[in-house]
Amino acid sequence: MATTNEAPDTVTIADGISKRVLSTAPDSGSASSPPSYPTESHFAFDFVVRVATTGAVLDDSRLHPKRPVSLYSGRGFQIGFWETCLETMRPGEVAEFAVEPEQLGLFPVQYRKLRDYLLDRKSAHCCGMAGVRDGGGLGYADLDDLLAKPQRLLFEFHLREAKLPHEFRKEAWIMRPEEKRAALPQLRQEGNDLYKAGKTADAAARYTEALAMLEDLAAMERPQDTKWLELDKAKVPFLLNLAQCQLLLGDNYQTIRLCTEALSREPDNVKAVYRRAKAHAAVWDVAEAKQDFSRAAQLDPGLAAACDAAVRDLTDKVRERERLEKEQLRGKLIAG
Repeated sequence: MATTNEAPDTVTIADGISKRVLSTAPDSGSASSPPSYPTESHFAFDFVVRVATTGAVLDDSRLHPKRPVSLYSGRGFQIGFWETCLETMRPGEVAEFAVEPEQLGLFPVQYRKLRDYLLDRKSAHCCGMAGVRDGGGLGYADLDDLLAKPQRLLFEFHLREAKLPHEFRKEAWIMRPEEKRAALPQLRQEGNDLYKAGKTADAAARYTEALAMLEDLAAMERPQDTKWLELDKAKVPFLLNLAQCQLLLGDNYQTIRLCTEALSREPDNVKAVYRRAKAHAAVWDVAEAKQDFSRAAQLDPGLAAACDAAVRDLTDKVRERERLEKEQLRGKLIAG
């Protein structure tokens, strides 16, 4: 990380943790006034971890594709003192934090999960201290050594971005239930606007996000209770909209699955029947397509002409396909 030649004084920010600014943030304002970050502020940062005595680099997040690293304050980030450090920084600042061994007893165990994430590695060994007690270690020799003999470490952070809660859209996993409920109409509207603008894949992402939130909310309720049923029914418009997106994107089997799921809640939903019919036709499932087109015409007579035309078109395509297959087979027999 870029540093300056300046060497500002080291200051203690917590018991066993001191800070030294390596590069001040642009437009940092008054250096004497610390920044103020409320709970659920978002930090995006790069980091380097070094052994203080030798300077050996234990890790450098800039070498991993999953960067910068993200942290939401007050949401239980396992390496708690990292949050303490970042909350003293301003966006663009680079600072080094010296952490004494007595503060690092569990750091190797806590850090292993983050390293697994950065390396896209799924741990095959036991979790946490249970794995260590069973002799399996942490899966990394350097972390095993640190666990056995804690050393003073230097953590260099480059705070790329810091946003207050009102400045960004929260990820679903940090939302409270009431926030998820409030987000659903907005996601639907955003999806509809994106769809109208021809941004089908982006619209599908909004509908998918909403369905995941509904799943999370339903998981908090007793199945088949009134609130659970309301949340389950609320999935239908998102299932239908997502099915339409997938139909346009050519994912016909996904369209069939989504429409079938919607029909399990509303058996007479004509949009679900008609969209599933078109998806069945696209994958040459003739019998199912004809059945759904017939059903759609019954549910909405206004669709009868379109359904009849679709069935005729599908029948003609099947006949043409069969004719070509017969000609190919005849050619092979003659050639043989």
